[in-house]
Amino acid sequence: MAEHAWLRPGDAWRFVEALGDLPAERWFQAGLKAREGAFARGVASRALAALERDDAIALLRWQLQDDIETAAWCCLPGWYRTSAGHACPPDFVEAVEAAHVAAIAVLLRLRLGEHRFSVLYAPFADLVPRAWLLAG
Repeated sequence: MAEHAWLRPGDAWRFVEALGDLPAERWFQAGLKAREGAFARGVASRALAALERDDAIALLRWQLQDDIETAAWCCLPGWYRTSAGHACPPDFVEAVEAAHVAAIAVLLRLRLGEHRFSVLYAPFADLVPRAWLLAG
């Protein structure tokens, strides 16, 4: 993984760990913020998607997303996804999807650039301060 020294898995795992401690109302808050910044996040997400194509990132992405789903389940037991859609409040779904993006943005922060990272991380900036991510 030496060729991927720019990855920040420790920071990404700290972010996911912090999500596990968030109460439901904070998830809803993140969902509202995600919806408010949807256009800017969409533009920055295209840059993120280009970086995610690396096979070394695929396993980390899957593990992070699985842990985010677990954190969401623990926070709001009974929420689930179906092929027809979601059986939980839309703001919560938006927050979970934003958490997936934010975790990958944390992982790829050094390659993504500070502006794009800030846009993608914005829904969680007040909930999991960036200084906390870098503290570990």
